[in-house]
Amino acid sequence: MGNIVLTRIDHRLIHGQVATKWCDYLQADLILVVNDEVSKNTFQQGLMDMAAPAMVKTRYWSIEQTIQSFSKLANQRIFLLCASPDDVLKLVKGGLPIHKVNIGNMHMEPGKRQVAVGVAIDNHDSEIFKQLQQYVELEIKRLPQLHSEPFNRLF
Repeated sequence: MGNIVLTRIDHRLIHGQVATKWCDYLQADLILVVNDEVSKNTFQQGLMDMAAPAMVKTRYWSIEQTIQSFSKLANQRIFLLCASPDDVLKLVKGGLPIHKVNIGNMHMEPGKRQVAVGVAIDNHDSEIFKQLQQYVELEIKRLPQLHSEPFNRLF
């Protein structure tokens, strides 16, 4: 089974910071994007492949495929990317060995409040984070070289 080196919530999924900062810091050799919509969208996958580092493999799986097939990923350092806390909670409840979740970027939209730089949540997100906290360690951190921000802002 693969080794999850970081699980990150970032609505942008693979982008410049993920490619240049996080992948180098984590020494990941696989970026596993887990998102039901992206798993079916080859155009979006192609755009993200262009942003990903050349030496890092990418895979785009649905939540169900990840739960069913994760054990087949052998001897890899996996950087797991999800767009929302809901997706991470489904993975945790589905048995994925996730121990820590980095909250990196959740965009602002109507009905959400900003709780940290780049992180906006609504009441639903807050409830999901409360549930996640029962299973995993949470941190708010945009870049590896920055200090974590207090995650209690999520509640």
